[in-house]
Amino acid sequence: MQSRFFLTIIAGLFASGAVFAQTDTAQPAAPMATPAAPSAQSEAKPDVDRTARMQQRFDKYFSKLDQNGDGMITREEAAKDKRLTTHFDEIDANKDGKISKDELRAHRQSTRAKRGEKFDAKFKAADKNGDGALTREEAESGKLSWIAKHFDQIDANKDGKVTREEIRALMMSKHKRS
Repeated sequence: MQSRFFLTIIAGLFASGAVFAQTDTAQPAAPMATPAAPSAQSEAKPDVDRTARMQQRFDKYFSKLDQNGDGMITREEAAKDKRLTTHFDEIDANKDGKISKDELRAHRQSTRAKRGEKFDAKFKAADKNGDGALTREEAESGKLSWIAKHFDQIDANKDGKVTREEIRALMMSKHKRS
């Protein structure tokens, strides 16, 4: 259950680049304390690997549901997945009674974007002083209980503030372990 929660947060955080954009350019967030800061070149490879792994998982998921291998998921095939069944009509964009890979991918991207926007709005609302970071008190009063609960773990540079980048880094480390 906790793993699913972390994945939901990760999906929300990665939904849009705006989720990680600085809201106040006059005061950039303090850099995270890391043992060895990776170069821009070494950061590109993990993103490529991550994208490939995500694509493999998506393909495996789709193939598992597409029992007859026709490249489409019917209502009957979708019945194996509660969420897919619940949102079938929403996902079936062309209303042909089947879900294609493109339709499912588009729906997932849209859902992630909505989660990202929702998280971004909650983060911004909680950030009372507008510095692009949350104190423990801001997280608690902003009803970001997960952040407040794991504040010390998220606050990598121990400056008493949590940035979107620190949240992202923790989520990525949790996601790699699951």
